[in-house]
Amino acid sequence: MGDLLKGKVAVVTGSGQGIGRAIAMGMAEEGAKVVTNNRRRGSTGYVHLSEKVLKVMSADQKERLNTQLKEASGDAETTAEAIKKKGGEAVRFGKVDILANVAGTFGFSNIWEMSEELWDKVTLTKPKGYFNCIRHAVPFMMKQKWGRILNCTSRAFIGDVLKHAEYCAANAGVVGLTLAVAEELASYGITCNAFAPFAKTRAAFELTAYDEAVTESESPWMDRKFAFSLEMTPSPDDVVWLPL
Repeated sequence: MGDLLKGKVAVVTGSGQGIGRAIAMGMAEEGAKVVTNNRRRGSTGYVHLSEKVLKVMSADQKERLNTQLKEASGDAETTAEAIKKKGGEAVRFGKVDILANVAGTFGFSNIWEMSEELWDKVTLTKPKGYFNCIRHAVPFMMKQKWGRILNCTSRAFIGDVLKHAEYCAANAGVVGLTLAVAEELASYGITCNAFAPFAKTRAAFELTAYDEAVTESESPWMDRKFAFSLEMTPSPDDVVWLPL
């Protein structure tokens, strides 16, 4: 255990699994008291795979995917327990020093076929979800004249090679929000920065399985030559220090 964040209280959204979980664990290991968070208990089921896609997947593909998802599953409670087992603290506290907005989601669709439901699902998580967390945390930070806000974005904010314009827009919104908040709160001793990680998460496993199951015209990639390899993708633990 380190002491880089000793005495600090950190709230980490989307910390039930993946990158958010790794960041929460990393902060706890550096002495922070961590408040874990995610949208729902457990993480069963699929996010991107429809019944249509599941029907064309082979038994081996389904078995491999389900094993990957099981190993990557978790929620706020399981992350809190993991922190406690390592000697850290993960409960509720009366102040907020650090807010790490990591929660996110995405889907796939050609822009001309995209539904408002998909657009709203993604953009309501970020930047709107980040805005809501920031506006409630900032008064605590202003009172103590110190605070650190970290917003998870993606290189997709400049456009992407996947068919998810809604995700690109959401992450561009995060970048704009981050710049505005940083400017507005600097005089209060509060910083706001964005980070763009890339790691092997449940979403990556589903993306790969989805692409393997459909035809090239139905692929989430604009061109499959851009598809990344899971074997070459770092684990969430490998990128945990990016925002620290």
